[in-house]
Amino acid sequence: VYAVGHRKLPLRGRLFAAQLAAGDGAFLSHRTAAADRKLRPNYDLNRIELTVPADRTPKKRRGLVVHRTTTPIDRAEARPHNGLLVATVPRILVDSAAAEPPREIQRLITEAVHRQVFDATAVQAAIDRHAHRPGIRVLRAAFARYDPAATDRKSDLERSFQRYQRSDRNLPVPEYNTYEGPWEIDVAWRAQMVALELDGRPYHIAVQDFDKDRRKDRALTIAGWTVVRVSDFEWEWARAEVIADLYAILGLSSSRARVGARPPGR
Repeated sequence: VYAVGHRKLPLRGRLFAAQLAAGDGAFLSHRTAAADRKLRPNYDLNRIELTVPADRTPKKRRGLVVHRTTTPIDRAEARPHNGLLVATVPRILVDSAAAEPPREIQRLITEAVHRQVFDATAVQAAIDRHAHRPGIRVLRAAFARYDPAATDRKSDLERSFQRYQRSDRNLPVPEYNTYEGPWEIDVAWRAQMVALELDGRPYHIAVQDFDKDRRKDRALTIAGWTVVRVSDFEWEWARAEVIADLYAILGLSSSRARVGARPPGR
């Protein structure tokens, strides 16, 4: 691939050249596709990732990372986007699940929801289509926290936290579902004025719910509370960090925290 008459290609030119270099059927994928669809903050032009059909073996070129796929490339997998063929959001999530940590998969889903490019039906279809791909278990877990059919996520999280609290004798006993004015607090340590909000989903799809939480946080802060929000995803995958942070916020010695503890019957 040659650029004629230009010493310095713009971003789209670099990406277009990479796609041409990878050959027919190639599409931007993985982190590059996530950046192109605004799910990541920037591109790494020293590592442009593309996917090609399994029967293609492009020549190795510096700066290009080529993945191969046996899945037929159709509109469920890649679509034109700003003049380039780019992995769809569901395909980006499937690819990322095999290479990224769980919290990054949840972040990608959250960002897709915020940008209104998240289609739950399409994501479920992608999970089913790639059922045996590495990382699909992580993607299923992350997707389950968005699934509109799930109605008891917060209750499950509250019960899990209560089981942990009972197992940790060093953690002060809080009040549950108590009120500060009109606002209900999930878990409250009044002596320390710490309010823990357990979010059954790590984001809210409805704008009014998101705004209500922000108003609640401001009102509690004005009343003197320190507000801490923990999602069920954090509680499952980063519990040690959550507990350590709670100990610090409550003014407890970190050496007393049973940060590795997981309650029975999770």
